[in-house]
Amino acid sequence: MARLFCLLLLLPIISCSSDSTETEEYTPDNVKNQTEIDTSKIVVFSEKRYTDHFLDSCTTTDLSIDELNQLEEILEQICSENEQLNGLEVYHRQYVPGISTDNHKLVWINCFCYQEVVYDKWKEGVITVREGAPCHFYVTVDLTSKVWFDLELNDVHSVHEKRSTT
Repeated sequence: MARLFCLLLLLPIISCSSDSTETEEYTPDNVKNQTEIDTSKIVVFSEKRYTDHFLDSCTTTDLSIDELNQLEEILEQICSENEQLNGLEVYHRQYVPGISTDNHKLVWINCFCYQEVVYDKWKEGVITVREGAPCHFYVTVDLTSKVWFDLELNDVHSVHEKRSTT
């Protein structure tokens, strides 16, 4: 009887160990525990209303931790290559991921300097800025092809060609 009792206690522990190859999805808690990304400055909008508005003909999807890390590296590259932009640490970021009709994972990213009075609800919806000086830009990243495009700086200057992230 005692062995049966021990077995019943150990069964949930044994069954929890897994060799799963599933990609772990982004949540602020698991990103904080596994990366150095400041998740207090990040929100992911996976709802259809955002995907439909910012990514034409895409279906909704989520971002994995690895993908989030890739996006942060790409944004750092973009910031360092554009003298009009600040360092990435200055910006709050809103991600809108989607899967295109040719099965590419696209992410529209909105970056802006945080001002509590103006943007106190930035995690509830996409912030729009007009002429944001160096405090606003957005870009689309193709994670499948490892390119970025449609960089809009300050709602004035555009870089529409595709650029490699490598």
